[in-house]
Amino acid sequence: MSDVVVTIPRAGWPGFISHSIAAHCPRTYDFYGERPPLIEGDWLFFLAHRRIRCAIAVYRVVPMGPLTRALGAFRPAVTIAERVDGFPGWRRAWFTMRELVEFPEWQTKGVWLPPSHSALAHGKSPSEHAGSNA
Repeated sequence: MSDVVVTIPRAGWPGFISHSIAAHCPRTYDFYGERPPLIEGDWLFFLAHRRIRCAIAVYRVVPMGPLTRALGAFRPAVTIAERVDGFPGWRRAWFTMRELVEFPEWQTKGVWLPPSHSALAHGKSPSEHAGSNA
Protein backbone atom coordinates (compact mmCIF):
# COMPACT_ATOMS: atom_id res chain seq x y z
CA MET A 1 0.00 0.00 0.00
CA SER A 2 1.18 3.51 -0.85
CA ASP A 3 -0.66 6.43 0.65
CA VAL A 4 -0.15 9.56 -1.45
CA VAL A 5 -0.17 13.33 -0.77
CA VAL A 6 -1.06 16.01 -3.32
CA THR A 7 -1.04 19.79 -3.01
CA ILE A 8 -4.10 21.91 -3.71
CA PRO A 9 -2.71 25.28 -4.90
CA ARG A 10 -3.73 28.36 -2.92
CA ALA A 11 -5.77 29.69 -5.82
CA GLY A 12 -7.58 26.33 -6.10
CA TRP A 13 -8.49 26.00 -2.41
CA PRO A 14 -11.78 27.99 -2.57
CA GLY A 15 -12.98 25.81 -5.46
CA PHE A 16 -11.95 22.64 -3.66
CA ILE A 17 -13.85 23.79 -0.55
CA SER A 18 -16.97 24.82 -2.47
CA HIS A 19 -16.98 21.42 -4.16
CA SER A 20 -16.60 19.76 -0.73
CA ILE A 21 -19.47 21.77 0.73
CA ALA A 22 -21.74 21.31 -2.28
CA ALA A 23 -21.20 17.58 -2.73
CA HIS A 24 -20.38 16.71 0.89
CA CYS A 25 -17.64 14.50 -0.49
CA PRO A 26 -15.24 15.13 -3.34
CA ARG A 27 -15.13 11.57 -4.55
CA THR A 28 -12.64 11.89 -7.39
CA TYR A 29 -9.20 13.30 -7.95
CA ASP A 30 -7.43 13.32 -11.31
CA PHE A 31 -3.67 12.91 -11.72
CA TYR A 32 -2.03 14.00 -14.96
CA GLY A 33 1.38 12.73 -16.00
CA GLU A 34 3.21 10.23 -13.83
CA ARG A 35 0.81 7.69 -12.34
CA PRO A 36 0.94 7.50 -8.54
CA PRO A 37 1.27 4.06 -6.93
CA LEU A 38 -2.29 4.14 -5.58
CA ILE A 39 -4.38 1.01 -5.24
CA GLU A 40 -7.72 0.29 -3.63
CA GLY A 41 -7.43 0.68 0.14
CA ASP A 42 -4.83 3.47 0.02
CA TRP A 43 -5.37 7.01 1.27
CA LEU A 44 -5.02 10.16 -0.81
CA PHE A 45 -4.22 13.17 1.40
CA PHE A 46 -4.73 16.80 0.41
CA LEU A 47 -2.20 19.45 1.43
CA ALA A 48 -3.17 23.12 1.28
CA HIS A 49 -1.78 26.23 2.94
CA ARG A 50 1.06 24.20 4.51
CA ARG A 51 -1.22 21.68 6.27
CA ILE A 52 -2.62 18.25 5.52
CA ARG A 53 -6.34 19.07 5.67
CA CYS A 54 -8.40 16.12 4.46
CA ALA A 55 -8.22 12.81 2.61
CA ILE A 56 -10.11 10.25 0.60
CA ALA A 57 -10.07 6.53 1.25
CA VAL A 58 -9.44 5.19 -2.25
CA TYR A 59 -11.81 2.48 -3.39
CA ARG A 60 -11.02 2.54 -7.12
CA VAL A 61 -8.17 3.67 -9.36
CA VAL A 62 -8.94 4.14 -13.05
CA PRO A 63 -6.06 4.62 -15.54
CA MET A 64 -7.32 6.67 -18.49
CA GLY A 65 -4.36 7.24 -20.83
CA PRO A 66 -2.33 10.19 -19.49
CA LEU A 67 -4.89 10.64 -16.69
CA THR A 68 -5.37 8.55 -13.57
CA ARG A 69 -8.60 9.00 -11.63
CA ALA A 70 -8.81 8.07 -7.95
CA LEU A 71 -12.28 7.53 -6.51
CA GLY A 72 -12.86 7.44 -2.78
CA ALA A 73 -14.84 8.28 0.31
CA PHE A 74 -14.10 11.73 1.73
CA ARG A 75 -12.68 12.19 5.22
CA PRO A 76 -12.44 15.85 6.22
CA ALA A 77 -10.68 17.36 9.19
CA VAL A 78 -7.48 15.37 9.58
CA THR A 79 -3.93 16.72 9.76
CA ILE A 80 -0.46 16.05 11.09
CA ALA A 81 1.53 18.22 13.50
CA GLU A 82 4.15 19.45 11.03
CA ARG A 83 3.76 22.25 8.51
CA VAL A 84 4.60 21.24 4.95
CA ASP A 85 5.49 23.29 1.90
CA GLY A 86 3.45 22.53 -1.19
CA PHE A 87 4.96 20.67 -4.13
CA PRO A 88 4.06 19.77 -7.72
CA GLY A 89 2.75 16.32 -8.55
CA TRP A 90 2.40 13.75 -5.79
CA ARG A 91 4.55 12.24 -3.04
CA ARG A 92 4.28 9.12 -0.97
CA ALA A 93 2.98 9.93 2.51
CA TRP A 94 5.88 10.30 4.95
CA PHE A 95 3.66 9.97 8.02
CA THR A 96 1.60 7.14 9.48
CA MET A 97 -2.10 6.97 10.18
CA ARG A 98 -1.25 7.06 13.90
CA GLU A 99 0.11 10.59 13.45
CA LEU A 100 -3.21 11.93 12.14
CA VAL A 101 -5.15 14.19 14.47
CA GLU A 102 -8.57 15.77 14.18
CA PHE A 103 -8.61 19.20 12.54
CA PRO A 104 -12.06 20.82 12.96
CA GLU A 105 -10.93 24.08 11.34
CA TRP A 106 -9.58 22.25 8.26
CA GLN A 107 -11.29 24.61 5.81
CA THR A 108 -10.07 27.91 7.24
CA LYS A 109 -7.29 27.73 9.87
CA GLY A 110 -4.13 29.33 8.53
CA VAL A 111 -5.69 29.86 5.12
CA TRP A 112 -4.96 32.99 3.16
CA LEU A 113 -7.82 33.83 0.81
CA PRO A 114 -8.02 36.68 -1.64
CA PRO A 115 -10.76 39.23 -0.76
CA SER A 116 -13.15 37.75 -3.35
CA HIS A 117 -13.17 34.50 -1.36
CA SER A 118 -13.34 35.98 2.12
CA ALA A 119 -16.77 34.40 2.76
CA LEU A 120 -15.06 31.02 3.11
CA ALA A 121 -12.89 32.43 5.87
CA HIS A 122 -16.10 33.19 7.77
CA GLY A 123 -17.48 29.68 7.33
CA LYS A 124 -19.97 30.53 4.60
CA SER A 125 -20.31 28.57 1.41
CA PRO A 126 -20.13 30.57 -1.84
CA SER A 127 -23.89 30.15 -2.31
CA GLU A 128 -24.56 31.56 1.17
CA HIS A 129 -22.33 34.51 0.38
CA ALA A 130 -23.80 35.21 -3.07
CA GLY A 131 -25.47 38.57 -3.24
CA SER A 132 -24.28 39.77 0.16
CA ASN A 133 -21.97 42.72 0.65
CA ALA A 134 -20.25 41.13 3.66
